[in-house]
Amino acid sequence: MAESATTTTLIVATSVRSASYADATAPGAIPARNGPAIRGRGTVSTKMRSADLPTPERGAELRSQWVKAKRAGTAIAEALERDPPTSYGPACDLSAALDAMWKLRKQRGDENWVSILDCLQLALRELGGDGVSFLSPQQGRKLEVFVHTLLSLSEKSDRDLLEAVRLVDELGVPPFVDFKTFAEAAD
Repeated sequence: MAESATTTTLIVATSVRSASYADATAPGAIPARNGPAIRGRGTVSTKMRSADLPTPERGAELRSQWVKAKRAGTAIAEALERDPPTSYGPACDLSAALDAMWKLRKQRGDENWVSILDCLQLALRELGGDGVSFLSPQQGRKLEVFVHTLLSLSEKSDRDLLEAVRLVDELGVPPFVDFKTFAEAAD
């Protein structure tokens, strides 16, 4: 039996973003890392760490954490209908998923989504771990809706952010907390 060798040729297409080849090769042009030369002597002031760059893997991890948060939100709502003290475990699971989502928040370019995530995290911290068990079953369903719809990975509008603030208020948590200075707190 004869063996055959297969050769694969990889063609890499590059593009020059400058106005012309002469601009990129002119004296004084500074070579860029991943592209054409850049004319000038300045440096790029906005540096992104590799952990901040969106990647498919991090996007998949964010989606996985959202699924965990949805399961925890549903488990909280069901626990509040059956036996409220058992909602502590799912509340911890929800908090852990939200913390993981917060670490991956730069995967999203949506400031409203990040604000909604922050709003829910603050509400859970304000309630405390066992404070979730004092929510009514209706409030538990509102929390579930919050996680399922407002934390979904679709683009969020200002209206969605206002809805998040309204739902947090219906959970019995003030959406905005007044911060006191040390002098005011001592009085």
